Amino acid sequence: MGLIKDIFKFKQSIPVVLLIIGVPLFVACSFDWFGLEGNHPHLHDLLKGLSSVIVMSALVSFLIDSVEFMGVFKRALEDIIYDSKFLRKRKDIEEIWVKVSKELFKSKFPQISTQLMMAVKNYYSPDENLKLNYYNDYRNVYTVKYDEQNHDFIHVESKSSYILKVEDEKEFEFPMRYWTCVNEGEQETVEAAMGSITVNGNNVNDIGTPEKTYEKGTVCYNFKLKLKGCTEYRIQQTLNQKYNLKEDNFLGFRARWLVNDMRIQLFHPADMKILFVNRATANGFEVNNDRETFKEYEYKGLILKHQGYIIILNRP
Repeated sequence: MGLIKDIFKFKQSIPVVLLIIGVPLFVACSFDWFGLEGNHPHLHDLLKGLSSVIVMSALVSFLIDSVEFMGVFKRALEDIIYDSKFLRKRKDIEEIWVKVSKELFKSKFPQISTQLMMAVKNYYSPDENLKLNYYNDYRNVYTVKYDEQNHDFIHVESKSSYILKVEDEKEFEFPMRYWTCVNEGEQETVEAAMGSITVNGNNVNDIGTPEKTYEKGTVCYNFKLKLKGCTEYRIQQTLNQKYNLKEDNFLGFRARWLVNDMRIQLFHPADMKILFVNRATANGFEVNNDRETFKEYEYKGLILKHQGYIIILNRP
């Protein structure tokens, strides 16, 4: 390592050495300080030419070193400008992102580059109010059974597990909403109750009674879970529902935030016909199992906001 440093220092000193030798020699030859022009003209011309070459070499070396230095400086400056720590502190980060996105899109989509950029922003960016980033490794397991007293009704147990990624460790309310279609005046015939919730392996017992609202033919149950102290939460939850299959014959998922990887398992009666429909996802769900009473579907990759799936349940 010491030898390399010495070689590098010697390389840097070459232009200076050449100037120290070349300039005095060129001046001496120009004014014939050595008296060679009359007595030894060939030697005089040789030394004068050699001094010119030395001076030019020194100048070229300086130029090359300057260009190399500017290149290193430019690369170092670019590293600073595009470093995540620097970008994180920029107040105009969104404006920078817009400019970069427009340059990226306008080559292929010149007429719709702005609309495409805004679509990407709306679908990919995390929720600014709740500080949620995305779900990871989302799993849904449904168990569907007929009501013993009335086969028009079904009982659905939904077990969900996922990793919730958030920005910081501050406390926030994580909303969980579930909808069921129902005729007006029959809201009391549907039921929804949270069976259990664990967060990072700990049972949660203080979720409280859900807020129940009715609007435009649907009953909505709103549960709120308070979370704090982590940037990653491993959540497992069980929801038990009862509703009329004639009024609501589907199970569904519509992403409120980004979802990275998803798997769905469905246990159902043998006489129930199942139709699985992708909900605007870029790629289709893979069918891992398609047995008489068990189905399994898997999506590898990102599911964007408002995307997901629908499972249609049909009786014979």
